[in-house]
Amino acid sequence: MGKKVALALGSGGARGYAHIGVIREIQAQGHEIVAIAGTSSGAMVGGLYAAGTLDEFADWVTTFTQKDVLLLLDPVLKGPGAIRAEKVMSRVRGMLNGILIEDLPISYTAIATDLNSMREIWFQEGPLHLAIRASIAIPSLITPVSLNGKILVDGGLLNPIPVAPLSAAGAEVIIAVDLAGKGKESLSSTSVQIDTRSLSEDELVEKVLAVPTGVRTFDVLMKSLETVQNTLARHQFSAHPADLTITIPLSSCGTLEFYRANELIEIGQSLTKEALKSLL
Repeated sequence: MGKKVALALGSGGARGYAHIGVIREIQAQGHEIVAIAGTSSGAMVGGLYAAGTLDEFADWVTTFTQKDVLLLLDPVLKGPGAIRAEKVMSRVRGMLNGILIEDLPISYTAIATDLNSMREIWFQEGPLHLAIRASIAIPSLITPVSLNGKILVDGGLLNPIPVAPLSAAGAEVIIAVDLAGKGKESLSSTSVQIDTRSLSEDELVEKVLAVPTGVRTFDVLMKSLETVQNTLARHQFSAHPADLTITIPLSSCGTLEFYRANELIEIGQSLTKEALKSLL
């Protein structure tokens, strides 16, 4: 017999496509989604589902090639972000057709971060497209949203997997979808000693100044964010545990590999099918 499910959809760039597969499998098994809280790509996919336009979005993104993704980027020569994401959001706004969060048929929350107050912001009313745009603003990559004195960026900075907004949803099961590839059990810290005693001072300086091969500035930024988000996820799960966590491997897709939707949807659906066996 199907259950009433509340979904906490985590952040993770292009890995967010896996959320589509998660939702499809939950529905295929006869469960009812009654509430969604999402951060970044989770806010995007969750919002489109709540508005009834997720299939239209999936039909669009599954056609992307690498060239298509490059053409969709809106480079910014000067400003607090490398791209505006306006071409993508223009299409998304068309799908949403001005719908307000309070008019959605299910409970929905999008999480953003206010850099001024250093607090998370919960969007639970107002234009859905605005909430999504604020939530996906990855710092230094996608330009932030300025709203009512707030500078809003990706909610994953403070709440990468938003379970807390679902506590009053009236669901029988809360399912969290972690796009970071590590469950709460594996997020423990380990201290490692690096032995430098065998190195001369010149060798030590040379190693410190050496640039790692193949590592870009963007890679360092994303790895840094993922490290912080993994730590935050551990604490969030401790305070607000989900009944079931579906974990999408971090290695399954790069943050900007938005041309791999088909693969990620299949991964999400397959992992969800396996995870839902525990609900029987």
